[in-house]
Amino acid sequence: MLKRILFFLLLSCLGSTLRSQNKSEIDSLLTVISRAKNDSIKISNYNKIAWHYVFNDTSQAKRYLQKSEKIALKNIKSYGYNEIMNLKGIMMEIKGETDSATFYFKKTLELSRKNRHKIIEVRSINNLGMLNYNQGNYKNALNYFLEGLKRNEILPDDKKIKNSIFYNNIGLIYQELNLNEKALYYHKKAYEDRKKTIS
Repeated sequence: MLKRILFFLLLSCLGSTLRSQNKSEIDSLLTVISRAKNDSIKISNYNKIAWHYVFNDTSQAKRYLQKSEKIALKNIKSYGYNEIMNLKGIMMEIKGETDSATFYFKKTLELSRKNRHKIIEVRSINNLGMLNYNQGNYKNALNYFLEGLKRNEILPDDKKIKNSIFYNNIGLIYQELNLNEKALYYHKKAYEDRKKTIS
């Protein structure tokens, strides 16, 4: 239960950061959508708006994801559709609907591998790791985090999830498994990785 509370505290902090986006930024994205002739731009911006709302107004998030999904399906935009599935998984996890979250994250992973969307593949692996961690399935979570770290390292630097996130998550799993030396090793790696981004 404590882990789930900590996870939601993290999401709450992230949500409050996202809420700091003011209405004019959302209006700006909507303006871009209304003027765009390129469907990929429309999908990307609808997804950005949905991401903003996913933490504080799921009905709005759902509304924008539906708009995005309609365009993606009509015009066969696989990358945008893949992002939509991932966002749906996050939304379900926040709502506590773990079966639905699992469905969407697994679908995201399947689609990302099929269409070679390496960035979304890494995100979906990390999300499956978090989902399993929150359910107490530590060995499954560990496998996802180790796989995610491996795949993350081959992405271009500007597309990577910070390795420190994976290191820290792996450390947390080892803590839960009472493997404290391994936990400390990965937490130190997370710390060293974070120091690089600060300096």
